[in-house]
Amino acid sequence: MMEQKKGKVNSPFEESENFYKDLKDHKFKSKLKGYNFRLKNPNKFLITREISRYYDRETYLKTSLKEMIIHIGFIIILCLVTHSGTSRIQYFYSKAMTGLFIDAKFSTLSGEVLTYRKITSLDHIWPYIDEVLIGKFYWSHWYSQDDQAYVSDDDANMLYSNRLIGRPRIRQVRVKNDSCEIPNDFKLMFTACYAEYSSSAEDKSDFGPANSTAWIYNSASDTKAHSYDGEISTYGGGGYYIDFGATKDESRESFYILNKNLWLDRATRFLVIDFSTYNANIQFFCFVKLIFEMPPSGGVLSFYEIETHEFIRSLNFWSYALIIFEVIFVIYFIYFVVQEVYELYYFRWHYFKHFWNWMDLLLVILTLVAIILYVYNNLYISNNLMPLIESDDTHQCFDALLYLEDAVQNLIAFIVFLNWIKLLKYLAFNHSLYLMQTTIRRATKDILCFSVIFFTVFIAFAQLGHLLFGSQVASFRTFAKSIFGLLRTVIGDLDYRALENSNHLLGPIFFFAYIFFIFFVLVNMYLAIIIETYCEVRADIQAGGTKPHIGDLIGQYFNKFLKMIGLKKLALARENKSQRQMSDNTYQEIRDLLNRCGYSEDEINSFFAKYEITEDRLINAEEMRKILTNVEDKSPKVRRKPGLLPIPQDFDTTTSKLNRKIDVLEYAALTAFNKIDTILDKLEVISNIKKERKYQ
Repeated sequence: MMEQKKGKVNSPFEESENFYKDLKDHKFKSKLKGYNFRLKNPNKFLITREISRYYDRETYLKTSLKEMIIHIGFIIILCLVTHSGTSRIQYFYSKAMTGLFIDAKFSTLSGEVLTYRKITSLDHIWPYIDEVLIGKFYWSHWYSQDDQAYVSDDDANMLYSNRLIGRPRIRQVRVKNDSCEIPNDFKLMFTACYAEYSSSAEDKSDFGPANSTAWIYNSASDTKAHSYDGEISTYGGGGYYIDFGATKDESRESFYILNKNLWLDRATRFLVIDFSTYNANIQFFCFVKLIFEMPPSGGVLSFYEIETHEFIRSLNFWSYALIIFEVIFVIYFIYFVVQEVYELYYFRWHYFKHFWNWMDLLLVILTLVAIILYVYNNLYISNNLMPLIESDDTHQCFDALLYLEDAVQNLIAFIVFLNWIKLLKYLAFNHSLYLMQTTIRRATKDILCFSVIFFTVFIAFAQLGHLLFGSQVASFRTFAKSIFGLLRTVIGDLDYRALENSNHLLGPIFFFAYIFFIFFVLVNMYLAIIIETYCEVRADIQAGGTKPHIGDLIGQYFNKFLKMIGLKKLALARENKSQRQMSDNTYQEIRDLLNRCGYSEDEINSFFAKYEITEDRLINAEEMRKILTNVEDKSPKVRRKPGLLPIPQDFDTTTSKLNRKIDVLEYAALTAFNKIDTILDKLEVISNIKKERKYQ
């Protein structure tokens, strides 16, 4: 009696019988501590995958299949709604504007031929404005006429198709001449000090002739411009501005006055040229910002932003279909909200123990925010777009409208991304996909723990690179840039020549040390964790036997469909094949069961030889019962070790036996990585026998 109470390992044949019964009944009822008090009959319309997890396998699979179909339909609707506002024409529109203003060449006063990206000093800006901007804003002649024939007013557009909306505007932000302190030793050499831009250092006083907005400070509420995050600092929406004229001559005269009176000088820290266009052929707006930053160290940094948006929808079949898709999207959202509320009610605080529940909750919140922003954005566009378009004599600032539009698009893009990630939740179609998902889930903890070590070493290298090469190598000029620069080495994007030129000794040492420790050591540790977990999961799944997945359930429904259309023979053949796959134990599964119960390799080989079990031969349930009957006669070729449990006589599947089987699967070691545990188990059995003899 004492031996039976202390025993932890079941007979392999008892486990085999339970294995067949489980597969036949498809009952894999799961229990989890803390959830038993919530087990009750859920609403069949609102039951979720997480709720059905604690019921029989068939209910779980049907619920998972239902959720997967619903989610795939939701993704289709979501993609139709989100991609309705995008078009490949947007790229070509942006590319055309890039070629017109960014790639266009101009000549400086010194005779250099540059493009926008090559602007590096203040004296390059004025020729760019005169030759490129003014020349492109005011088109007046046909390209192919030798006599320079004038175009009509309808064709006086950029690229003959793009009309300017309002007047382009140029605005600068300045700093005070005493915004920094000059050391006493250099006060005779420098009379003024212009610091890096900040709100406290910003100059708001009038300068120059002080006779227009170009010389008088205007607040952000006057310009209606938003702040801009630059490479060096974040610049406010106020400043000094001037709008381009109605004609080419008027604009050139205005900028000649600005140039003559040194409108751009040492105090200038930020310059932006802002304009908008509309193309009636494709009904898209294009918003262009040409940005210059003037760091206190001297020189000019040039950037640009070109965005294309469709604010005016054309009334056609697709626009009406889009309205229907949006309504369906809202219905889906309401269904998901009700489902999550019901699941929260069902699980109470246990709801927050599941990762996918957090994902669902995040998606519900983000979708709700996106719907609110989408409605508000459409109302804002309908109320403010037309007044902005109708005014041609002044500059029209679209910053507020663009800010809302970008917020909605970015949020929707993130929602689409998360919904595709959520689809992974349902992709355990078959054994292979289930194996991959389980591997990732089990390896997550080890990967996160090892990531602490990885990122500690990685940040150490990033800090070292910034301190060693930050003053000379662009990729390491800031700590953040250093981190991203090292991450780019994954795709081979690292300027080794710049490191070597910066320091002939430390540059190569830093590079090869980083490659060795990060790639050859730490990255391979991630692979080792995943490979080891994969082997463990594969062994555990083999020990637990084959269980049905969503793919099997889909196969059953497909077989029913084949019978409905008259293909009964094909359906029967598929069913027989599926039953053989679900009910047969393989050579390796039987070997694992015998290993788990303590049989030696010689005894297992003798057992296989006696009953003619090979790797190519499958043993079904009936054959296993016959083998079981013969084993009970105590064949001398297959003897059990002393101290092991006797072979039970009753093989009916019950809940208690199923629980013991689960305990065995958790306790057993099935792979080469756990052979040490197997030895310890055997030592424990021997120790128990000695104790029993001692008590006797």
